Amino acid sequence: MLRAWVPSALTWSGALLILLFPISARAIVCVTDPPGCRICQKAQCNTTLGRWVCVASTGSCNDGNPCTYSDHCSGGLCVGTAYSCPGPCQSCDGTSACTINTGIACNDGNACTYNDSCNASGQCVGTTISCPGPCQSCNGTSACAANVGTACNDGNACTFNDRCTGSGTCAGTPYLCSTNQCQSSATCSGDGTCAYASKPDGTACNNGLSCNVAATCQAGSCNAAAGSLCGGPVIVYAYDRIGNITSQRACATCASLGANCGNPSDNCGNTLSCGICPATQTCSGYVCH
Repeated sequence: MLRAWVPSALTWSGALLILLFPISARAIVCVTDPPGCRICQKAQCNTTLGRWVCVASTGSCNDGNPCTYSDHCSGGLCVGTAYSCPGPCQSCDGTSACTINTGIACNDGNACTYNDSCNASGQCVGTTISCPGPCQSCNGTSACAANVGTACNDGNACTFNDRCTGSGTCAGTPYLCSTNQCQSSATCSGDGTCAYASKPDGTACNNGLSCNVAATCQAGSCNAAAGSLCGGPVIVYAYDRIGNITSQRACATCASLGANCGNPSDNCGNTLSCGICPATQTCSGYVCH
């Protein structure tokens, strides 16, 4: 309480006596309009300073962040309890719960689904698609992408250098494995080579030459017997009724035919074995190309 002193005049024995008496001072008030204070503050008149000031307030508030709840004023600030929701299929609503965003487009992170969207459970799901690898792979759409040039296996042993094509299929370069007269089977190995099974050694065969001892199979090849004498190609004669030669012709050989692959006829009723082309070539007209 402010106090002031005012004078009072009295006369005593011919003298003027001046006394001072205290009186209550008038209270100071804030006459201007109160200021606009921010959230969690209120205006209060400071009678000492004679002006309005903003001081901290209490109570509920809204911090403007949907991912907090129970917002309240503390120390002049609006604060709440933070929480999170797994977006984009769920979002905060300021009440500690998450709102389900049904139908919103999303990405489930799986390349083998498409048209991904949020379901009623707040999960991102899409329509599943299957792509047959390795020549096709998922790309997040309803179609499969072709992996052109990727190594693969077409399941055909008679092809080699298998690769994925632009149509998403696996294809290799085809080749053939054929037997000669001294081989019982020929099997493709898948790498451009062939595996052969030989007929038993000693099996009769025709090497296309005139030998004093018949040729036989040895380790899958037709060879003349050791020590036998072989001349030129076999010649076939035709005779009349009385034994006169009416015609003659030489049986063909691979060399005389210019053949280096396949099994051409020797023109005498037998089949020749002229070899097999390398994996990078094909046999056409008994010649490798």
